[in-house]
Amino acid sequence: MLIKSIIDKLTLREKIGQTAVIGQKSLIQVYDMNEFFKTQPYGGVWSQGVKHQSFNNILDEVGDNAGIEYSRRYGMWIKGINENLKVPLFSTLDAERRVSGSCLGASDTTSATGIGAAHSEKLAYEIGSCVASELLAAGNNWIWGPVADNPSPFCAVSLTRTYSNDVDLCCKLVVAQIKGIQSEGVAATAKHFPGADKDEYRDAHVTASELNQSVEEWYERQGRIFQAAIDAGVYSVMVGHISFKAIDEAGKTDITDKTDKATKEDKPDNDKVVKLCSEDYKAWFKEISKHLKINPIIAMDAEKGAKDIFDDMTMTAGAPALGAAASEKLAYKIGECIAAEIKHAGVSWLWSPVVDLSSRFNSVNIGRVFSDSAELQKKLACAQIKGIQSKSVAAGVKHFPGTDLEEYRDPHITQTVISSSLDEWERSQGMIFQAAVDADAWSVMVGHVAFPAVDDTKING
Repeated sequence: MLIKSIIDKLTLREKIGQTAVIGQKSLIQVYDMNEFFKTQPYGGVWSQGVKHQSFNNILDEVGDNAGIEYSRRYGMWIKGINENLKVPLFSTLDAERRVSGSCLGASDTTSATGIGAAHSEKLAYEIGSCVASELLAAGNNWIWGPVADNPSPFCAVSLTRTYSNDVDLCCKLVVAQIKGIQSEGVAATAKHFPGADKDEYRDAHVTASELNQSVEEWYERQGRIFQAAIDAGVYSVMVGHISFKAIDEAGKTDITDKTDKATKEDKPDNDKVVKLCSEDYKAWFKEISKHLKINPIIAMDAEKGAKDIFDDMTMTAGAPALGAAASEKLAYKIGECIAAEIKHAGVSWLWSPVVDLSSRFNSVNIGRVFSDSAELQKKLACAQIKGIQSKSVAAGVKHFPGTDLEEYRDPHITQTVISSSLDEWERSQGMIFQAAVDADAWSVMVGHVAFPAVDDTKING
């Protein structure tokens, strides 16, 4: 009843905020945390280490005791924010094997494969408990771990993050580590549901991947690990960037019926909701143009369509889905369709497509690029550019000169650096931008990135 009474008092914006987690890096330039969370409420903070200005001088101030001091300050920082919130924040981090990556002075432990090699449920429990207790001491209360995937031998990203390819052993160790974590009052997370295909080679952090098994095959190889985690009372489950055709077909009718019913029941009173339709925008643009000697160019970020802006427009598949389909025809058609819709609203410049090769350490572009393959990225970008410009809408490829593949910072809020040589860049991101220019892209957007290799190099053209 207490939880319901709190929820009832939340505004709509506060309720929406409860479903979102903000990265600590995004708060690096925020000086008044109380005011920020008052106007932009979130449900949690993703702890990412000594990234906020409040902690910048710890090493200089206390030297060898920096770890203890960081834990104390971070805990006080979270506590101070919570004092002004109706619902306290979750403070979370990726800490499958250690907290030291985000918390100075914390311990390192063996990886999941090390626990798997020991075949020890006791060890799994104790490591979960130890990592959680250190995390809790630093003000955190939610771990994004353990990894419950049964990985593909062709994809390296999860090979050292899971216990074993023995499903029975995985079930036992996942359950033991979850119990160890949650014994300290910290929420555990089983990830990345629904798991990985046994033949998948693509990294789901940077491109869409697929499960090409039947529901029965999936359950035997992967599903029962997640079932064991859920039966053990795991507090949360993280989903992966993966499509699962068999489950889509098996559950499509039931899920669709429930979704439609919920949508109808929760539909707000239309008289109380302000909606922007393309005709309204077109009329507004026409009125503005009467007072100008030259019509302005109206630009828009609409990589997946303008549905977020105009209620009467379409939401399309994102770039990773086009990459998974590897279809130039589909990329062209989606570009063409988006351009046709926004042109109807008076928009003549589309800031799309994103042609960067995204760093797997930076989530900002992972869902906005076609693939981690430069060749496929090049083909689909050119196809989409042609589709957009077939409707006399300018395509704006972005964000030149691209992204360093080891970069973790978000260029939207701070300057980033490309550390590769010019030759390396030309063989990867450079050739994609060159292909876009050769495809007659009408504009190129520059990113907030420094490229030291070109500072001392003469570039012609």
